[in-house]
Amino acid sequence: MKSLPRIFFPLLILLASTACAQNLLQWPESAVYDAPRHRYLAGNYQTGHIVAIDSAGHHSVFVRNQWCKNGVHICGDVIYAACIDSGVKGFDLATGQQVMHVNIEGMINLNDITSDNSGNLYVSDVYGSKIYKIRLSDNHYNLFVNCGAVPPNGLWFDPPRNRILIAAYTETAAPIQAINLSDSTVANIAQTSFNHLDGITMDGAGNYYFSTWQTTAVYRYDSLFTNPPTRIYLNTAGPADVCCNPYKNELIIPVMQINQLVFINLNSTPAERDTIAPREIRLNQNYPNPFNSSTTFEMSLAQPGNVRFDLVNLEGRTVQELYSGRMNAGTHRLCWQAGNLPSGIYWARLRTPEAELVRQILLLK
Repeated sequence: MKSLPRIFFPLLILLASTACAQNLLQWPESAVYDAPRHRYLAGNYQTGHIVAIDSAGHHSVFVRNQWCKNGVHICGDVIYAACIDSGVKGFDLATGQQVMHVNIEGMINLNDITSDNSGNLYVSDVYGSKIYKIRLSDNHYNLFVNCGAVPPNGLWFDPPRNRILIAAYTETAAPIQAINLSDSTVANIAQTSFNHLDGITMDGAGNYYFSTWQTTAVYRYDSLFTNPPTRIYLNTAGPADVCCNPYKNELIIPVMQINQLVFINLNSTPAERDTIAPREIRLNQNYPNPFNSSTTFEMSLAQPGNVRFDLVNLEGRTVQELYSGRMNAGTHRLCWQAGNLPSGIYWARLRTPEAELVRQILLLK
């Protein structure tokens, strides 16, 4: 008898219409969290609006009639939108006023959008099978990658590894790919058994999530893609461009055909430590987290070997190296004093010749 796939049932929260608030979501395709203003912003395929949802669940139109149908992404004080065949537009998060418009010649269907640590946007053209790069300092754009027979859909910047992840929209066995930003090479990092992947994202423990239209579900890969993906969400109404919210450690899933945003509390998902890291090396979550000035990291090695442990900011830059050298087998602890570093999200990164593990941490002063 064929075994059924394991399914997690973490805490789910739905944001849609309530008795006291009108639901303005109409085929939500993509959503992000605007932390300073404690609200979610969602692009809507049917209307082209960007809809804001505040902490009480009330909806309002933040950007109206600007063809913001597909991916949305926050970089600095601007939310950028991939507007299908109307280019890429940027809107001031404080006022909603348009502050940028790049019309890309020859584009067919711009879909998802992300940014790197050097002031560049990347946008996928799923039907044109291309990825474009936009330099934000002067809005100059160029063709970054011609994806050929593997059309790119979802995009996500992976800061610790300085790469752009791609969820492919192929008809069969869609791969997950990565663009190395150091040399622009593209490589397959996972071969799924699904077609028509949509969104891709990454959580604070370094796990990866992707959605697929074939099974209308969301799956999770471990941080090294060493195990088969685990299904964590299923909805026949079409989960679209998934996004991790590091401020609340939650997964945001726009479900298009029922006009809802679904939130999965990642703290309630079973740890499955042996699927997160190989048995030879383990990096536990720091404690305390969030922290004010200092925090402790615990790691385990099955064999002695060379280890490098450093802290990386959201731009992918190393802010401090805590350890570099040889470690004995066993459990080790390192304490980090954040010093004068500003509040924010950082990545703890443990590297050995065999593996690289990351954990997301939050400094609050």
